[in-house]
Amino acid sequence: MYWLLFLISFAHAKKQKAPCWITIECAPYSSTEYLIGVGSGETLEQADNSAIGAISKQFVVNIQQTQISQKELSETTRQNQEISALEHQSLRTKTSVNTSMHLTGVKIAERFHEEKRSYNRHYSLAIISKEVWLQQILEERTEIRGQIDRILFEIQKTEHFLDRIPYYQKLYPLIALETGLLTQERIIAPDQGHFPVSTSKNLIQNQQSAERQQFYFVVEDNDSAAIVAQGLQNIGFSVQSSVSNPEAAISIRIEEERSISTPDTYGFITASSNIRLYVHTSSRKRLELRILSSSASRSAEKAAQKLDSAILSSIQDIQPKIEAILQGTQ
Repeated sequence: MYWLLFLISFAHAKKQKAPCWITIECAPYSSTEYLIGVGSGETLEQADNSAIGAISKQFVVNIQQTQISQKELSETTRQNQEISALEHQSLRTKTSVNTSMHLTGVKIAERFHEEKRSYNRHYSLAIISKEVWLQQILEERTEIRGQIDRILFEIQKTEHFLDRIPYYQKLYPLIALETGLLTQERIIAPDQGHFPVSTSKNLIQNQQSAERQQFYFVVEDNDSAAIVAQGLQNIGFSVQSSVSNPEAAISIRIEEERSISTPDTYGFITASSNIRLYVHTSSRKRLELRILSSSASRSAEKAAQKLDSAILSSIQDIQPKIEAILQGTQ
């Protein structure tokens, strides 16, 4: 009887012995072959999520420069052994860019349940094969590089610097995504050689800045051309009399209506100007701007003279709209 009780107690103690992976890395899951995460919780699901989250934290520590936020792990599909789309964003990219590709290969390799009279705890061991993950990163980088190359090719085909802006806006998130993936490659396999990114954010920004500095306006001949050209120069824009570099030229066609009112009750005469600026490039129309100006004096001549100053002041007010054109936000 005593031997039976001893054997039952021994078997129970042996069954409850905690596996080595809870506290240290141990065979058969080596960190040279796998990314390893250990988690625990009061329920099995909590332990599984915590283990997968432990893998993601390895990247949170190492990708702080490209990390925007650490999202909560909210879904685990154990049947298909997939990381959900939300987890995939947090785990893989560390950028503001979502990717539709699911990372397969993560699995819960082992579980352990520790239960005592006043203690109940589940432990899970999550693993991802580095080789599998690296292969998927390389495949995704190849696709991204293809997209970047196609956009760069389209940029070269554009007729005007302004036509390039939408393409630049498409490039930035792709560059950020590829940069994040390359960072993960280096973390997973620091001793391997890695292809550099297709292009850098700084390189594209410098190219845009260089193009921005070349923009100039050509004001088409009109009775109001001189005052409009002076107004643009006053607020820092370059104005030329003819087209020298078609890629950077922005033409302005002017339509203006001027009027002089009869004296009002107090004897003041108002001179008014209604200017429409049609801003366009060689490829297409960009924007129509309207400038309303007026000046008043008891002398019609003085009212007309002061109107030019009022127009110059009104041109200053449309500076943000012109800047929006040059930045591609208008």
